[in-house]
Amino acid sequence: MNESRDAWKKYGSFDNNSCNFEFFPEHFMKLLQYKLQFQEMMIHTQLFIGYIEEKKEESMRVKDSKNGTEAMFIATWLQYRWMKWKESENRVKHVMNIESLQLGI
Repeated sequence: MNESRDAWKKYGSFDNNSCNFEFFPEHFMKLLQYKLQFQEMMIHTQLFIGYIEEKKEESMRVKDSKNGTEAMFIATWLQYRWMKWKESENRVKHVMNIESLQLGI
């Protein structure tokens, strides 16, 4: 029903003279039934089964890579670089404090 502002008109009848709208639930339910029928047919296709298999394998690869040696290497490298950066940031702050003291700021 979100496809457009006027989508509600498909599910009932609008009387312009009285400005009344009569909602017909069966119109709305018919659309949902068609979507469900399509999905039921789709899940029995080889295409869908292949899609699910691909998603499963991708998920397993991600799970395995989180615990693998590559992940540990990256984490270790990042930690080392982060610590070096923090040290250099502290050095810069220390130098700036010394300069401000010398200048009397």
